[in-house]
Amino acid sequence: EERWRELKYIVFDAPTASGGFESRLAQAETATAHLRDNDGCGFVEIHPHEPCRDLNHLTEELERIEKLDGEGLMMRRKHSLYHHGRSKTDLLKVKTFKDDEGIVCGHQKGTGKHINRMGALLCRLRNGVEFKVGSGFTDKERENPPAIGTIITFRYFEFSKSSGKPRFPVSKGIRTDIDETEFLSGKEGGTAVASL
Repeated sequence: EERWRELKYIVFDAPTASGGFESRLAQAETATAHLRDNDGCGFVEIHPHEPCRDLNHLTEELERIEKLDGEGLMMRRKHSLYHHGRSKTDLLKVKTFKDDEGIVCGHQKGTGKHINRMGALLCRLRNGVEFKVGSGFTDKERENPPAIGTIITFRYFEFSKSSGKPRFPVSKGIRTDIDETEFLSGKEGGTAVASL
């Protein structure tokens, strides 16, 4: 029972409240204080928000959050109204992405709008970890995907701590300046995968 007291309910916004972001946040702070003071809900807290001063401030805060194993930052436009679903202009994610290379070891068939063409490339890292890259391709690339043995560059967010696979890989293109033998030394019993 004592461990349950460590849980927190963190409030980021008040979607049903009226007004712009700052107004909604003030309403959420009032409601949260009422819950804590009158209803014994000491586990409810408002997530701290801080205006971004400039690019240096943004970079420093992103680095601080990433050192704490956070994914990144959310930036909300001042006075923005709440929109259900994703907003491309009022709420932005800020993350650091990295890139790496993988060797194509197979093709996964597409489904839905990608039926009868490639759905994802099956790739292997230099250390032998196998993973899929299913986005970042044009329709033309899906109809004529890179051959098995081709080296590609992909963008990713981070490596999964449990599997070692890249999270959210996105194809960035073919690399012709890297030797495929770099990817053979890490292969220990890798899966043989057939093409389409």
